[in-house]
Amino acid sequence: MTGKAVWRRACPAGQALDLLHARVAEPYAPHVHEEYAVGACTAGREVIRYRGTLHYAGPGSVVVLEPGEAHTGGPADPPDFTYRVMYPGRGTAGRRAAGRRAADRRAAG
Repeated sequence: MTGKAVWRRACPAGQALDLLHARVAEPYAPHVHEEYAVGACTAGREVIRYRGTLHYAGPGSVVVLEPGEAHTGGPADPPDFTYRVMYPGRGTAGRRAAGRRAADRRAAG
């Protein structure tokens, strides 16, 4: 990855949550994440190879990749694209979803 990248780590409720804001000018090699990747393209257009298919994301697009899924990415159009992505762990994402379901049951009941 070339361009500019800024990493941050937040710790809501004691769980680490990595955050990335990056401008990507060159394709990156196939790789996997141990956690979910939830990203939003903010400028330019990205092309992602995921599960054998090319997917395109432009400004306002949100992309969610499951843990352990190999993928690549890069600018769909020169010169680059910019995106923000967070990497919630399986436990963090699962607890949030369980909390929403419990709140929905309480509201309905």
